[in-house]
Amino acid sequence: IPGAVLLALAVAGFVMNRKRVFAGISMGWVLVSFLLLCVLGWGTAENGLTLYTLYFGWAYAALLVYLVESVLRAIGLARFSWIVYALGMAALLTVNLPQMLALVRFAITYYPI
Repeated sequence: IPGAVLLALAVAGFVMNRKRVFAGISMGWVLVSFLLLCVLGWGTAENGLTLYTLYFGWAYAALLVYLVESVLRAIGLARFSWIVYALGMAALLTVNLPQMLALVRFAITYYPI
């Protein structure tokens, strides 16, 4: 479900900025990722989907930034976009921090200096 929501937001970001060349390139890359991962299923058998975020994540992020900028501009709050980005970064940190700490604990346990 979160992936479908992210895909829908990326498509909305493209639709609202379809005249920008970079939005078109990003949407093309999103379509390639959808084709490879959802339609063909490449990478799912060996659970290597985390690696694919390095290949395709930039396109989703770019379209989400375009979406946020378009929505804020439409409602007249474009100058407050930094607040939205700060909240998004805080949310990502909150979600990812426990796993990053677990990774550090694993490294300390199994790879002592």
